[in-house]
Amino acid sequence: MKKSRSSLFLIELTISILFFALASAACIQLFVKAHLLDKKTQETNQAVIWSQNLAELWNASDADILFVYSLLCEQYGSEQNGFYMNNDGDSIFFFFDENWEFSNGTDTRIVYRIDFADTGYHAETGLHTAEITFIKNILGKDDSVIEYETFYTLPLQYHAAIKGGYSHE
Repeated sequence: MKKSRSSLFLIELTISILFFALASAACIQLFVKAHLLDKKTQETNQAVIWSQNLAELWNASDADILFVYSLLCEQYGSEQNGFYMNNDGDSIFFFFDENWEFSNGTDTRIVYRIDFADTGYHAETGLHTAEITFIKNILGKDDSVIEYETFYTLPLQYHAAIKGGYSHE
């Protein structure tokens, strides 16, 4: 009689341990998913903030990306501080590390990149267009880029006002 009680107790204890092990595995998965969701939300928030700021600068400058670049140089310093304009003068590239701090364009720890491309004036629509694209570099163990992931894009349109207004005569 005593032997059956102790074996029943051991079976009950084993089932309890198994139940708590399964419950803790489920909780760990939830914490990992929450952490990944938080990181994605932070990335998206940074992308929205940068997009809004760049779009407002572009609109305020009458769709002049060179003027936007000059304002950025005044605010943040020279192009060696994490952004530069291409030779054609129609795109600005920004480079950031994992903490969204400016990073030199040749640094191997670049995690995020913003491509701000002015696509020009379209006579048939009367609109000046541009696009802001956010790219995340997926880094390998040796900090080399394995692949790119575009995680946010904002198309911009600017309609230039008619100079001098309309005549009412």
